[in-house]
Amino acid sequence: MDALILADGDAPTRTRLDLAWPGWDADVGLVVAADGGARHASAVGRAVDLWVGDGDSIGEDELAALAASGVRIERSPPDKDESDTELAIVAALRLGADGVVIVGALGGPRIDHALVNVGLLAMPRLTGRSATIVDERARIALIRAPGPDGAAVERRLPGRSGDLVSLLPFGDAVEGVTTDGLVYPLDDEPLWSGQARGLSNVRASTEARVVVRRGLLLVVESPATLWIMSMPAVGDFAPEVALPDETGTMHHLSDQRGRWTILYFYPADDTPGCTVEACEFRDRSETIHERGADVWGVSPQGAASKRAFREKFELPFTLLADVGHPLADAYGAWGEKVNYGKKSMGITRSTFLIDPEGRIARVWPKVRAKGHAEEVLAALDELQAARGS
Repeated sequence: MDALILADGDAPTRTRLDLAWPGWDADVGLVVAADGGARHASAVGRAVDLWVGDGDSIGEDELAALAASGVRIERSPPDKDESDTELAIVAALRLGADGVVIVGALGGPRIDHALVNVGLLAMPRLTGRSATIVDERARIALIRAPGPDGAAVERRLPGRSGDLVSLLPFGDAVEGVTTDGLVYPLDDEPLWSGQARGLSNVRASTEARVVVRRGLLLVVESPATLWIMSMPAVGDFAPEVALPDETGTMHHLSDQRGRWTILYFYPADDTPGCTVEACEFRDRSETIHERGADVWGVSPQGAASKRAFREKFELPFTLLADVGHPLADAYGAWGEKVNYGKKSMGITRSTFLIDPEGRIARVWPKVRAKGHAEEVLAALDELQAARGS
């Protein structure tokens, strides 16, 4: 069991974390909030089990509300040697956690707090345990070598092709670094402090690994969606979808293996063009379903708007709330638009046909609403016929 530590820095939403690092909290069975980090619980979709801190970053009313809801409170004196996040990690290990996942460790107004939080990965108490900082911009872990048996230590780095992977010495030089599955390989080589040799490598496949013979090595992964905002091309693996519908039910593209998915981005619920497009998909939904495909419509409006749109026009397919447009960012469907000479940021009406293996089979980057559903259905028939399905 891992413990989720909620630190008091900046924390992304659950949707952004799921998009960046699918399955990031799969092993979490305990949630410990470090002082004001308790405010992040709702954003990441987890309930707090234990609150730890001196109370300088949270109001007394908020703390009383936590206690009233059944959260265990462990208050420490303000004059202490440890940070609240450090105390939260210690408490999680005391309660039986095998490792920790830290959210809210980065950002915030003080860079010294962020640096110290990264340094906490080197806590002696975490030796032999998994410890990871996750943020929509980065996933950070520390490799310690040699292991207890004196042998080199290997760490697997599963993820998306194209993600950045930086290997940074933490303290003294790191010896015997070997990589596999990265674009720029290292073969039993040293990485020296004060040099940028390990910066900005790239994951070449979904499976990569790093082996270290001696030293402390920070592994900093950055999702490809952070720095590639262009639309994915035919043949690419589609970026993961992890968004709620109007009922709050989460939908994941990874659960669609074996079925085709029509993922279409539209600017706004219940507007003229978007209504035409949605109703055309509605009128063909039975045929599309018979072809082994599902329609997912995506726009930035929230659950209430989706519910009203669906009910008003009796839409039988899934509508997803991309609040803050993280998925549109990942698919390159958010950008500058010009209407009547005025520039603004918004959704570019676009559609992606995703095959049963999760790859992009067809892209429509600039869609005209009227007639588009029939165009997509024709492409689906053509592709299925070519594949013999």
